[in-house]
Amino acid sequence: MSVTELPAAHTETSTPSGARRLPAGWDRVAFYLLPGVLAAYLAFSSGGFFPRTVATILLVCLQLMVLRITLAERPMEGFSRPLAVAGGCLGLFALLTGASALWSHAPGRAAIEGDRALLYALALVIFGSMARRPGAVCWFVRGLALASALVCVTSLTTRLLPRVWPTEPNVANSRLSYPLSYWNALGLFAAVGLILCLSLSADVRERVSARAIAAGAMPPLAAALLFTFSRGAIVAGILGFVLFLATSRARSVLPALLASVPAAAVAVVVSYHADQLASDNPTTLAAVNQGHRVAIVVVVCALVSGVVRWRLAGLDRRLAAMRPPSGESIRRMRAAAVTFAAVVVVGFVVVGGPAAVARQYDLFLNAAPVNSSQDFRARLTDPSSNGRTEHWRVAFKQFERSRVHGEGAATYRLAWEHDRRIPLAVTDGHGLYFEVLGELGAVGLVLLLVPILTIGDALLTRLREPDRVLWAGVLCAAVAWAVHAGVDWDWEMPVVTLWVFAAGGLALAAPAGAKPPTPPPSRGVRVTVALLLLLAAVTPVLVARSETSLRTSSAALRQGQCPKAIAAARTTISTLAMRPEPYMILGLCDISQGFPLQAAEAMREAIRRDPHDWKYHYSLAVARAAAGADPRADASAALRLNPLEPLAQEAVTAYKKASPRSWQRAAVTLLPGFVTSEIISLP
Repeated sequence: MSVTELPAAHTETSTPSGARRLPAGWDRVAFYLLPGVLAAYLAFSSGGFFPRTVATILLVCLQLMVLRITLAERPMEGFSRPLAVAGGCLGLFALLTGASALWSHAPGRAAIEGDRALLYALALVIFGSMARRPGAVCWFVRGLALASALVCVTSLTTRLLPRVWPTEPNVANSRLSYPLSYWNALGLFAAVGLILCLSLSADVRERVSARAIAAGAMPPLAAALLFTFSRGAIVAGILGFVLFLATSRARSVLPALLASVPAAAVAVVVSYHADQLASDNPTTLAAVNQGHRVAIVVVVCALVSGVVRWRLAGLDRRLAAMRPPSGESIRRMRAAAVTFAAVVVVGFVVVGGPAAVARQYDLFLNAAPVNSSQDFRARLTDPSSNGRTEHWRVAFKQFERSRVHGEGAATYRLAWEHDRRIPLAVTDGHGLYFEVLGELGAVGLVLLLVPILTIGDALLTRLREPDRVLWAGVLCAAVAWAVHAGVDWDWEMPVVTLWVFAAGGLALAAPAGAKPPTPPPSRGVRVTVALLLLLAAVTPVLVARSETSLRTSSAALRQGQCPKAIAAARTTISTLAMRPEPYMILGLCDISQGFPLQAAEAMREAIRRDPHDWKYHYSLAVARAAAGADPRADASAALRLNPLEPLAQEAVTAYKKASPRSWQRAAVTLLPGFVTSEIISLP
């Protein structure tokens, strides 16, 4: 049975906690497990950061949508007005992202970013197209929680047992980041897993074994979160955890907390005191010995948590059998809660809380980050923003230059290099909302916020359904994402973002049987929509092919294999000519082979496609200098676009003399360092 054939639902065998309605057929179950499967795949593909991975997943989603449009009897049975609003705005956001190539000074960047935005919009529509049936959220949460647990256990193994699961030499070994390649994203993924596992453990409609497994997964998830030393992820996770306690309103949360929190706390405390594992070299003999001890503790904590949750299943039944409080009891509890809150607020003021908050806020804005390279635990008590405020300042300055539609998708790096006040290499704005404001203006920010807020409202509404506990987990995990995305580049990491829009589609979909079935669309409508979807696949195909050949070309250049680099660069140009990188590679190879005039022409082609990127002006200066022509104007342009770049500063100094021979000597000196630098590595 295909995923597009959707027969009526059936009922699962009753469990001690009551029956749960499930999607009919394992094809539908597999469909709701898909976000977890994709998250696991993306996790082991550098989080989905690179364009080729995004294009690949986008092509898969486009094919799924084409199959559904062409084969399903009612392909949009889940259609609802809120879904139309969220999907329409997110689709327009994707369209604006791609269309920004029309006014951007770097159109090649817009095509790549458009794929990512379209992927999220398509995930929303795919999961919203299917009518929401009882039990669907159960499989969604199970799959995503399992993916998070498996990824984080694998990641934790590389830290605690590096000889069992060693990482590649090019993987950053300081803060835990494998396999996502970015510690803050891994931290958020672990926080999401913790929230979802808590919701599964607290859901009495789940089997006792599932509740026990979910509780047992929480200690290793908590330890993995700690070893990322990601302050933002920890805060977002705590926020989601507290919000879950407030929104789930389930008595079974108590036994779930009793089983998991003490064990997770022990795992975290023991992990925190393993000082060798918190250093920038966690593979020394002392660190390996510490890792073995921590691994034993984490495993024991996981087993204890699972066993305790299993044994507390009887408490679930007793709590469920208790009478609900009377109206008078509810009023008394509310009065007590208000009184307690008032006492806390008064005490906070009396002990000088507002002044302390003001001091911490000032430190957040102005304090320099601590040097935590020797002990990353120092980061956890560091109140500084770690440069975030400077990132946001540059994004807002970019917004001020083009308030309506921004300067174009993925142009933040160019704005950063031009306006930064600290010598730090940054590609993204470390804040989704600031970055969108700078790149796509006020229009882009509105088109992004509308679907996010609509999804949040839909998830709140789902709290009225029988699967309230699981919906509360999804809501709180999504809130953690929305908060963390405001201070980091989670948008560029589909592993932590794709599931949010899939969950949004699930929440926004109309419930099965809530409205009369709409007549099936005509064959002409199906064919037209399918053709439009296939047309949308052209860009990701071109991006994926060009990315493959471009990486081959870049690697060959760095290895000194210019014939191979030139062939691959030409393949890239024939596939997606708007990209400037292959022209720079051609030019650098031309210089090394003694053809500086040809190199200069190739560099000019790169500049035409991305005139505000300093490295293309720098490359043109090198080419002109190698030919004995005056490179000073181009070197000055490179320095103007990136005033704090040491290579640009060095070039201006090296080309200061008005002598063709001195220019040629300087070109020979400067070129090798540029070719081997990380600057020409691809994003």
